[in-house]
Formats: sequence, structure tokens, C-alpha cells
Amino acid sequence: MPAQSKRKLTAAKANSAKKPRKFAKTRRARRNEQEYFDFMGLPTELRILIYEEVLANYEGEQGAIRIYFKKNGRRPFFQKFAVSKNAAAFFGLLSVSKEVNLEAADIYYKQWFAFENPRVLQTFLIRAPAQVVCKIRRISLNYWQHVPDLDGVRTPTFALLRGAQNLEEFQFPGDILVVGIIHRVALLRGEPGETPACTIGRSLAAVLYRYCYPLLVPWMERSDSKALGEAAKAIAEMVKMPDLAFQTAAGNILMEGLDHDSGDTKEVRCLKEWLKQERLAEARETMLTTLVKLHRDPTFRASQFRGFGGLQSW
Repeated sequence: MPAQSKRKLTAAKANSAKKPRKFAKTRRARRNEQEYFDFMGLPTELRILIYEEVLANYEGEQGAIRIYFKKNGRRPFFQKFAVSKNAAAFFGLLSVSKEVNLEAADIYYKQWFAFENPRVLQTFLIRAPAQVVCKIRRISLNYWQHVPDLDGVRTPTFALLRGAQNLEEFQFPGDILVVGIIHRVALLRGEPGETPACTIGRSLAAVLYRYCYPLLVPWMERSDSKALGEAAKAIAEMVKMPDLAFQTAAGNILMEGLDHDSGDTKEVRCLKEWLKQERLAEARETMLTTLVKLHRDPTFRASQFRGFGGLQSW
């Protein structure tokens, strides 16, 4: 091949090789010319609304992050945690910038972290980094799960919650007294002249103190110098017990005689509803004051737990 033809061929190859490079430079220039939206320039209230909207789960229920196991095998070792779709998508906001991360993370950790049962909560607390656990402010359990082998799991689980230094509220499940305080024992023995509401309240306090004292005692120690009523109000900020827990205890004896009847007049229905709320308030107040007494008085604690049974000894 003549030298001139070789030069032409080499020049053609060089020109063809330069074209993609020129296109790459053009594409990079276009990318640099893009205008980015100043998200942090929005008002704080609007940014918070955007965070909360993104964080709302796929059921449309805001304020709860449901954490559950996603099984990839038969053994617990292969279990992985999963959250709702939108809660998972919310993590993308945390990587936008440091400013967004700080602001969005604060919204994230204000939500309720909902766990199926104590075993799921325990596994999460074991696997989650300490810096994550210490930021959680609200935890809820869906089920107490009355399984015999869980009797020795609950107290170590609540002991792990000592690392949740910013925990403000704990929502207990409504089935906590469905099968009684222990197997074949529905409630503590009623004291002379005690109403069913007080018996249920004392029984719930006994269950809470027996299994959850690692979480409750440090909280109650902050109110040791306060009067009984004030200390009970203080522990009420932490302990969130649903009405269902009182209503389902011992076959719903709390609401005995208060079922609505087709022949009830409007006044009778209003009276029954008022009595329901009164009984619930009495049971709740008894539960809280009994918790404080169990914490402060070893003699009272021993009398309440006599014959309680179970794996732990008092």
C-alpha cells in the first residue's frame, strides 16, 4: 500500500476515534449546565411535611414504621429485617446531603417502631448498631405472644432497651392479659373490697414489673423524690397501655353488665359509656400507682408476687 494511502487511512481512524470523545465532552457539558432545585431553601415546615409524606407507609398510615422479619431460610440466622416500601424509600433522602440527613433522620426516629412480638424486638436490638438504638424514641409491640419458651426471653429483651437512651414511649400490646398473668392464673387474688378494675390494674402492673423492670426501674428512679401520684403520672408518659388490655383481661369482667342492648334508651347508653370510661380510668390509675409501689416497697413487692410462679424468682 502506498504511503499516501496509509496516511489517509490513519487519519480516518483518528477522526473516527475522536468523535465519541467529542460527544462525551458535550454530554458532560450538558450535565454541568443542569439546574438543581434548592430543596433546603424551602421553608422548614414544608420540608418536614415532605419528609412525613415520603415516610408514610404504603397503607397510608402515618407515624409508624413496621419492622418485621423477611425469611430467606428455615434458620433464624438467615432472617433479615424489612420495613414498609415507603419507609425503605425514605432512606434515599438520608444520602442527599448532610443537611438533609440531619433533618430527615430526626423525623425518621420520631416515628413509632412497631415490632411483631418480643422475639423480633430482641433480635433487632441485638443486630442494630448502638448509635441507631439510642436514637429511637417510640417502640410498640403488636403481640405479647403467650408462648412458654418466651417467658425467659422478655426480660433480657427489655434489658437490651437500656441502650435506647432517648426512648420516650413504649406501647404495650392489647393481648398482654388474654391468657392471664401466667398459665392457668388469670389475675392476682382480689383483696377485700377491691373492685375488678383494681384487680386488673394490679395484675397488669405485676406482669409489667416482672418482665419489664430493666426498662421501667431507671425511669421510675427519676421520680423517687416525688409523691406517689406525681410519680404515677411520670411513669404514664413512658407506659402506653391500650384499653383493650384492660377489657380482655379474665374474660372481659371489667365491662360486665355494660354491653349495649337494643332496648336501651339514649340516657342508658350514655350512662353505660360513662361507666366504661370510669372503670378504665380506675384500672389504669391502679396499674400506674401499683408499679410505683412495686418499685419503692420490697415488702409490698414480695406480697404481690407470692405465688406468681414462672421462671423468675422474687
